Amino acid sequence: MRAMASGGATHARYAHVRRPRDLHVVCSACGARALATHPKEAHLGPIVADVASAWNDPGWRWSCERCGARREGLFYRQLPARFYRFEVGELEVWAHNRDHLLFLLALLGGEPPRGHPYAGLSTYVPGRWKRRGRRLAATLRARLAEAERSPARSGRLGSA
Repeated sequence: MRAMASGGATHARYAHVRRPRDLHVVCSACGARALATHPKEAHLGPIVADVASAWNDPGWRWSCERCGARREGLFYRQLPARFYRFEVGELEVWAHNRDHLLFLLALLGGEPPRGHPYAGLSTYVPGRWKRRGRRLAATLRARLAEAERSPARSGRLGSA
């Protein structure tokens, strides 16, 4: 049991069983950023165990930060696409939410944030993203700045 808890020999740490609690998704009404949450997770920290009960519970909901559109009673698989998705060459880079994206930018930029709530998710970052490291981080920073300057945008934030 100790190995499972620590991510030892069983590699439980690498099983993608954790995710951020708050998800930024694309509003199906206007294409802006919407916040998706599950009320059963509201009392939890920023990282939650991604257990089957949340996936298979129709309690997911989202609300748009721009137009106010709302949807409730959704299963996880019915949530819209992640808002922070970027095409960079042959790569599609995505983040669960803005804080996750900022964490990825620091990690890829060679400055892994120690003690960051998302630090445990660094093991899930694809190697092909890590190999492009600082160059990828610089491109993503520019795209994020551009996207935040124009409020009306879809979830796919450009390509290069």
